[in-house]
Amino acid sequence: MELFKITNACYEDDFIWCTTFHDPYLYKIDIQSGDMEAVTKIIDDTENFESHIYLFSTKDVFIFVPIAQDKLIVVERSTLNKTIYDIPLKNHFNDTPNMKFFPLFLNGIIYGDNFYFWGTLYDGIIKFNLTDKKFSLIDDFVKKLQIKHFNEILTIFYYTKIEDTIFLPFANSNAVLEFSLKDESTILHYVGDEKQRYISCAFDDEYIWLIPRNILTGKIIKWNPKNNIIKKYENYPENLYQNFAGAFEQCLRIDDYILVLSRVMPIADDKSNSEDVNLKINIKTDNTEAFPDCYKIVPNFGMKYSCVHLNGDIIFFIDDLNIIKYNFKTNTFEALPIKPTEKVIKYFEQSVDEKLKFIFKPNANGTSAIYGEQKQITLSHLIKFLTSSDN
Repeated sequence: MELFKITNACYEDDFIWCTTFHDPYLYKIDIQSGDMEAVTKIIDDTENFESHIYLFSTKDVFIFVPIAQDKLIVVERSTLNKTIYDIPLKNHFNDTPNMKFFPLFLNGIIYGDNFYFWGTLYDGIIKFNLTDKKFSLIDDFVKKLQIKHFNEILTIFYYTKIEDTIFLPFANSNAVLEFSLKDESTILHYVGDEKQRYISCAFDDEYIWLIPRNILTGKIIKWNPKNNIIKKYENYPENLYQNFAGAFEQCLRIDDYILVLSRVMPIADDKSNSEDVNLKINIKTDNTEAFPDCYKIVPNFGMKYSCVHLNGDIIFFIDDLNIIKYNFKTNTFEALPIKPTEKVIKYFEQSVDEKLKFIFKPNANGTSAIYGEQKQITLSHLIKFLTSSDN
């Protein structure tokens, strides 16, 4: 079976709408059967379809935010008609050396008729009105930021929502932005010491839990935004794998617990006795303990837990082969194999060929690129490509 590197997903009732890293299509997966079908093509530009597209949805439209392009794509659900909008706001880093490899956008939220999204290469939160199709930039907080890292870019991965306000922790600062979705006002908070950098957050009805991007220099912070009470969690379980700076990825609130999900597997030559585990924090007792992985995970795009979605006590996530349904209360899981249709496989093969044509297109010096084998593009794909009469 081909490995589908699903990079973003939107869960709705019995279906998962998703995009992949290797081709420009919107897919739909049946949560009960695992059947995967192609819905529509999103991007026509062959050279830029590998855009790691973020996906959002309303009852009327799908919104695609390619992190490699300054474009927003809106697809009507009823007709599948597509409109591409150029983002007219200034991107300060378009011509900055080495910055082209940074993602333009990292996340977003739909509120009423507005779509707010943010990333690393724009000085502020971008607002797109779904009615009048106009863009605007919310940037009053930017000049107040005390950022001395990553070329002063904004780096915000996850957020937590409390009523009509979202809190966005920075991954290159100890700042947390409080952003009102009602009136678009902003308040900057500096939480913890200056070394803190945050990757994720969750709300337990009183405190916001801030998860460090780097556990070698940062601590888990429990913060009450109303009275600014702060508590640090200094001690991790002894068997927690701590030799990788970006150990954690995302956290979830389930019942009386905060689950902190680890990002990657340990490196092969690690000589310590530590394990790559998750954390479970009891919000009533503050007890912190290791929380093992629920099954042998096939990492997707470098992350163990990809496209995470919480529905009651069930955590959904996706690896290269399966939809995983994990029941937190019963500590049981179900791995549902993803079953692509023949059309999906055909699109995948076409996308591999298009990508190989682009990779091996001679550059200005008449030479081609060197490209390493991947799970999605294997040596077999390359041999088939090179021996084809069309190439």
